[in-house]
Amino acid sequence: KKKIMKFNLSTEHLTLGATDLKLIEEKMERLEKLVQPPFAADVRLDHNRHHRRGKIITCRLNIKQSGRVLHAERSGDTIQNAVDEAISALKVELRKCF
Repeated sequence: KKKIMKFNLSTEHLTLGATDLKLIEEKMERLEKLVQPPFAADVRLDHNRHHRRGKIITCRLNIKQSGRVLHAERSGDTIQNAVDEAISALKVELRKCF
């Protein structure tokens, strides 16, 4: 059985479907190769309903490891785009630090 990376997930003004959850789990698993246990990972997704450009999803990622907190925050027009952008940004940070 495949091990799934554990992370805390919170949302605001947003309901995630099974497809969204699976996508986030798959993306977070890619980050797991870049971190050493023990670590804590937090994912926060917000839907900004009052943005000038319409529907904007913001993904905030935090990974706490070895007394450090690495953070990435990106926005997109879909959950997938926001998560992809934030994961890519966090990968860059992880590669710099570890």
